Amino acid sequence: MTTISAPAHIKRILVVDDDLEFALMLSLTLRRMGHFVLTANSAADGLAWAEGGSPEVVLLDLEMADLDGYQTCRMVRSTEWGENALIVAVSGHGEDEDRRRSREAGFDHHLVKPVDRHLLDRLIRAKEG
Repeated sequence: MTTISAPAHIKRILVVDDDLEFALMLSLTLRRMGHFVLTANSAADGLAWAEGGSPEVVLLDLEMADLDGYQTCRMVRSTEWGENALIVAVSGHGEDEDRRRSREAGFDHHLVKPVDRHLLDRLIRAKEG
């Protein structure tokens, strides 16, 4: 059986944000960049999909109703697929304390809304392999 894989710069991306409008906008932007994107509007839904989909990139809101992004990131990092995933905090808050907490939780990067799509593209492209 032959397996067809996407070019290295195309990633499986999970967007998890309970702000429906922002999640949709970010997902559409990523799809236009050529990525495979699933959008979840709760941490629980995101984690459920991720177990079967093993995303290479996770864009995760920090303030959600069911689980906060810090707890969710720790849960993702504890999985086999999550050890090497690129996990980016996406938040309305970007103070030093917010960035420190996201680093301690296991995030690779911390972006402040609205997200600069060029910066996001560079971060995703840097995640090769």
